[in-house]
Amino acid sequence: MRIIFCIVILWIGMVLSIPIGGKPALRRSVVVSQPDGSTLCVVRTGNAHCNDVFTEDGYLLQYDETLGYVYAEVDRDASLTASGVVAHDAHCRKVDEMEYLKGYDADAISEALAYKYQEYERGLTVSGATRGMGLYSDAFPRKGEQKGLVILAEFQDVKFNSKTREDSKVDTYSYFHDMLNKPGFDMFGSNGSARDWFVENSGGIFIPTFDVFGPIELSNTMEYYGSNNAAGMDRRGADMVIEACKKLDAEIDFSEYDRDGDGYVDNVYIFYAGLGEADSNESDSLWPCNWTLTQAGKRPFTLDGVRIDRFAYSNETYDDLRRPDGIGTFVHEFSHVLGLPDLYPTATYSSKRDTPLTPWEYSVMDYGSYNDNGLTPPNYSAYERYALDWLVPSEIEEGENEIENIEESNRAIILRTSKDSEYYLLENRQLKGWDKALPAAGMLAWHVDYVPLVFSGNKVNNDKQHQHVELVKANGATDGRHNTLQYLKGFPFPGSSNTVSFGYATIPSLRQWDGASLGVELSGIRIEDGIVRFSAEISESSGITSIDADDHDMETGTAEVEVYDLSGRRWQMKDISSVPGLYIIREGSSVRKIVIK
Repeated sequence: MRIIFCIVILWIGMVLSIPIGGKPALRRSVVVSQPDGSTLCVVRTGNAHCNDVFTEDGYLLQYDETLGYVYAEVDRDASLTASGVVAHDAHCRKVDEMEYLKGYDADAISEALAYKYQEYERGLTVSGATRGMGLYSDAFPRKGEQKGLVILAEFQDVKFNSKTREDSKVDTYSYFHDMLNKPGFDMFGSNGSARDWFVENSGGIFIPTFDVFGPIELSNTMEYYGSNNAAGMDRRGADMVIEACKKLDAEIDFSEYDRDGDGYVDNVYIFYAGLGEADSNESDSLWPCNWTLTQAGKRPFTLDGVRIDRFAYSNETYDDLRRPDGIGTFVHEFSHVLGLPDLYPTATYSSKRDTPLTPWEYSVMDYGSYNDNGLTPPNYSAYERYALDWLVPSEIEEGENEIENIEESNRAIILRTSKDSEYYLLENRQLKGWDKALPAAGMLAWHVDYVPLVFSGNKVNNDKQHQHVELVKANGATDGRHNTLQYLKGFPFPGSSNTVSFGYATIPSLRQWDGASLGVELSGIRIEDGIVRFSAEISESSGITSIDADDHDMETGTAEVEVYDLSGRRWQMKDISSVPGLYIIREGSSVRKIVIK
């Protein structure tokens, strides 16, 4: 059969949708050395919980301890197995290898992949209910001064600094302490510390301090913890976490890190020595992730009177430059700790055309953790700030509107629909500060449709036809074929496509997912002196009736009155009169919607 499959398989994301996320694979080829002395370019797909390896032209590979990477094939039980035929790059294949590949059954391989991960998914502990607008219910406290626990751990065979260039070696403790905490941290060209990033992105609402312990030496090799099981997951990543915590029990008072008083340490974060599997050719390393011991099949354990379950980890060294990693990976993983889902696709796709076109470099929850070689992750979008309760969006106004740079103003405009859980957020992103490595500047429009099961399952942007945190592409780009820099520069308004209007009949269009109009038309979208400006025409069919409400009008009944905003947060009645927004009022069996102007 003709192997049409081989090119498009490179765009497979995760076959499995997982409840807790990890850093996406670096989407480029990496060169691995084979035992026969040859080198092979491979492409990794997925993340910590589900990943596979392919040749550059799309043949699925399996790893053989003796032969190295060999072609995958399907056995009599329809399971994937190693063929015993060593894989080579296309231009290096000899006649016998090319003859073997003529019998490569792409359809059977695809079915076996799907079956493997379906079986794996059945065994997963599904995440519980989300908290608010897409936040996991057991997330880290996200307001006020908080403390995070960080451990540095090295292996018997891989030590800190062993994978870095000579001119990039550092004092491990000092580097990670400063990278996480030091104001204005600038080593290797960094833009600031992780603490700087979170304080600035929250507008001072979230002020973390990361307590660093170690380095400690683990009792086994990197391969012991990081070698992959049949699903491509680290075999003993959870064991690394357990061992690291127990080794430091005498030094750490773990009870100090239960900040919300639920009896559990809020999170344990580990930086491990060496490279990470997501962005290197070391398959026996660990893949950066955020997970729980429970989901890894382990029991939570108790130290200092509190239970340890939630953890995250990432690697010391950035592979491309062989220097200590910047804050990008940490910010992505700790954003999961705070409760945010991945915005890159976490599902299987048969072709690049079928792959959803997600935010890429415009979101740290997608590919933005790699911006500026991991040194300058982009700012949180208005969606992420709103979900974390760090931003209260302004209402759209008839006539002229303007939006200042979100990095400086923490401001966005909301466009509401007839559904309480669906809305648009408009923001201004400029090529400065944390956003200096974005593809382009301009107005970004986010279309959010909150469905609890989709968010709790980490499947937010898996449906090409209905992404749930969609970055609207001003240039009309539609799928995975359009993820090049040329197209990415056209995502903002007006952008490289000079798209100056956004409404019901434009391309792209401003509509609800059911096709209904919002009753809002934007025109004259432009950037002047770094400020986004546009004119809005609002019709009576906007789907929302504005009501000027006050405490007395809403508390006339005898039943208990409950007030919620769209993120599921409960408010006191007396507090909302001064905070513009859309609220859901529940009084007995009566539920109604009001807008406070």
